[in-house]
Amino acid sequence: MSSAAKEFEEFARDCVRLAERADTPELPEKLLNLAREWMRAVMEAEDSDCAAQNRRPVATTLRRDRRSQAARP
Repeated sequence: MSSAAKEFEEFARDCVRLAERADTPELPEKLLNLAREWMRAVMEAEDSDCAAQNRRPVATTLRRDRRSQAARP
């Protein structure tokens, strides 16, 4: 994992931690949405790293895994 991806993942974790301690009903939803955006940034950073190293992108692998899980009984 690249240093940027690690940093983005930590930002996402911080958002989740803050959401758990939020004192208003709207704040957890906003923080969790922000955490999702940081995780998308993680996947994009990883995809860029994979492309640079000529490997399969993370997002493609995750989509394939989700399809195979959905097909299971």
